[in-house]
Amino acid sequence: MNYQEDEDTISCRQVWNEMNDLLSTKKKLVRNFHRCINMEEESFVIETELFPLAALKVYSAYNLEEPITEDDRSKYFSAHRGGSQGDYHVGMKKKIANVVDC
Repeated sequence: MNYQEDEDTISCRQVWNEMNDLLSTKKKLVRNFHRCINMEEESFVIETELFPLAALKVYSAYNLEEPITEDDRSKYFSAHRGGSQGDYHVGMKKKIANVVDC
């Protein structure tokens, strides 16, 4: 089945904004949320004040078991950005190879 973009397809940023708007209500409960997301390369990277593009690139490289510099580690890694919560790097190349093999 081929994916066809329709008029309800929006950017990742728009989905993120919409979800935050929905969750800002008093109930803070959303059921069966559904959106078609435009997955063009320029659409799916969401920068924030906490995670600017440079930080996203360093975290991505780290979690893909690529080398990062100590300068980048000290500049971008902190408890404020989640500490070890977003650390998926151990065995990642093996995990990716397993998915590709499947």
